[in-house]
Amino acid sequence: MAKISEYGGKLLSHLQGFYRPGDQALAVELMEALGLACVEVQTSGDFSLTRVHVNSDDRNNVDNVMFLSEMPPVQAKLEALLQERMATDRELRAAVEQYRASARFNGDGTPHFGVHFPTNADLERAISTVQNHLSPALAKRVSMKEMPSYGAVADFPDMRQVFLYTDVFAFGPTTLGQTIELQVERAP
Repeated sequence: MAKISEYGGKLLSHLQGFYRPGDQALAVELMEALGLACVEVQTSGDFSLTRVHVNSDDRNNVDNVMFLSEMPPVQAKLEALLQERMATDRELRAAVEQYRASARFNGDGTPHFGVHFPTNADLERAISTVQNHLSPALAKRVSMKEMPSYGAVADFPDMRQVFLYTDVFAFGPTTLGQTIELQVERAP
């Protein structure tokens, strides 16, 4: 197998996401349920982060990787203010609820990242794990929806797309949640 470090072109290096205090174990559980490999990295003092490898056979620590850590105080302050304002501002609360509903039922219409599976069997394993083997604490914070087949569109192949939504971690505000596209190319 070729390693990502052997590739000579430009790469998407990494994504950095955050979870709320106390949600690290749930974030790791979800990533591992999707078949991704998680490695806890102690960086300095009390600070650590979880390195999430998309390809568990290639543990490159710089490229083709995601990092998850507890949200920094500046984000925690912003999110607390959002939650406080949502409790009293019906218009804001409705807008956030509408956004979350869109993310749950039309994942490709919201910011997301995708995980491409090599085979349909690999995707089915991830779906089964999410549907049947998550802890109760995580299961209530995850939803999943498979999109209908669109066929080949423009220069994209016919892809099977399953969108997962969670508020356990995000690559933006956790208040809005995170959408993850699970995909595999359909057989011709």
